[in-house]
Amino acid sequence: MTKAMSPNMDDLEKAKTCFMQALSEFQVGDLSAAETLLRQALDIAPDRTSVLTNLSAVLLKQKRPDEARLYAMRSVELDPDNAEGWLNVANSQDGLGHHEEALASYDRSITLNSDYAEAWLSRGKTQESLMRYAEALISYDRAIVIKPDYPEAWFNRGNALNCLRQHEEALISYDRAIVIKPDYAESFSNRGNALVHLKRFREALASYDRAISLDPCYALAHFNRSVCWLLLGEFNRGWKEYEWRWDIGKYGHKPSFEMPIWSGERVDGVLLTWGEQGLGDQILHASMLKQLAPLCKQLVLAVEPRLVDLTQRSFPEICVVTNATSLPEQSFDAWLPLGDLGIHFRKSWEDFPLIPPPYLIVDPDRSARLRERLTQGKKRVCGISWISNNNEFGRHKSIRLLDLLEILRIPGIEFVDLQYGDTRKERENIQIQESVHLTRVDEVDNTNDIDGLAAVINACDIVVTISNTTAHLAGALGKEVFLMLPYSQGLIWYWHENRDDSPWYPATRLFRQARPNAWGAVISRVAQEIQRRISQLNA
Repeated sequence: MTKAMSPNMDDLEKAKTCFMQALSEFQVGDLSAAETLLRQALDIAPDRTSVLTNLSAVLLKQKRPDEARLYAMRSVELDPDNAEGWLNVANSQDGLGHHEEALASYDRSITLNSDYAEAWLSRGKTQESLMRYAEALISYDRAIVIKPDYPEAWFNRGNALNCLRQHEEALISYDRAIVIKPDYAESFSNRGNALVHLKRFREALASYDRAISLDPCYALAHFNRSVCWLLLGEFNRGWKEYEWRWDIGKYGHKPSFEMPIWSGERVDGVLLTWGEQGLGDQILHASMLKQLAPLCKQLVLAVEPRLVDLTQRSFPEICVVTNATSLPEQSFDAWLPLGDLGIHFRKSWEDFPLIPPPYLIVDPDRSARLRERLTQGKKRVCGISWISNNNEFGRHKSIRLLDLLEILRIPGIEFVDLQYGDTRKERENIQIQESVHLTRVDEVDNTNDIDGLAAVINACDIVVTISNTTAHLAGALGKEVFLMLPYSQGLIWYWHENRDDSPWYPATRLFRQARPNAWGAVISRVAQEIQRRISQLNA
């Protein structure tokens, strides 16, 4: 915060007193008191940039960017050379999601004060939000040159390096932040993430433990530790910590019902299980519904609207509804999130059925018609999916269609597009450039008609995919799946570690990168396995 009023405020003793008291309250963390005092000062001295600047800073700390922007803009209108004011303008714009505007304001602040380490740091954070990690790294490095013992700059430098897959160097930055600030729980937690990416899992768990010892209520560290345990198959530990997913702001809010959460007892009434997270997660957790249903008089499953038709056909004994609308609480006696089924039914590897039947059932007539159309000329059918749109991990999991040429050129196979979204341009390009055709079933919307997509998948002999919804659908249908996985970043916990099979989907085979971004060898191995498998099917 600004440390003094402008000289012409000397005669405004009351405003000055309010201002100085506000600074003290800000320092001890009483933001509400600081805001009240600054507003009192502002009533007396409405055109004092120091009051406006500090009030906007307090509002930003309270996560009120809309209001903060008003006062920050007023401060720079009165004093265009106010570097701190421009920083607050930028921070408020960033908080409102206006990242490009924020970058311009950060640059204005830095132009006025090139040694403003805080502005360089915030600029880097915004560049990270735009996934411009190399640029963010430059901003953090500049902040560190100005202020070498700046733990937040070292911490964020580690984050950018993690995103750039420079995990060893990220560890150095996190360790430097910890040397400067030994109680830096966030740095210990993200250090653990870097170690996971390096497959040094026991060290990662120790780093998460340290973060939690420093801040026992640090939700993200608990969640990171849970998914590390689950990745390693330490289910009993992992599921207990998985509850922290609700506190990290990533998976929405846990539904609030007055009815009790189910804890494993027999329910002589209606039990509701509430679908959460994405389509793939809901499909995965649905593998345990057959074990849950006998433990209540009536099971109600609330799922993503696109899954209702498919799951209702697959589980006729269950009442399937959409989770997009609220349910009257008097209609059920107990409930639990779908993601909590694992703590009851998958406590160890031994809890997975050895030969579980496919648990999703398609419309047989629709699938049969599609199969007849796709196998014209007695070809075998291979479904292809290559993109994940996951905001956080999608770029690490996805492959370009052109990179799959070694697979798409295998003769005697009708390759079918199972990818959600608009793939027309990629399909046209590969047809023009390489004379390779990929069939799209135009009557099925692969994004919104999940029942239709399941029917197309069921019409295939083999499915080749990356980690996305298609992988879960095909696995739950019991199809033979060749699943291509990244080395570490983008590797979701349920594909586990050191396995080439999936306990969740026994007909799925896993093909893993040997090092980051090394898809070539994975694609070659899958191409060889497809040829071998097609030869067996044709024998």
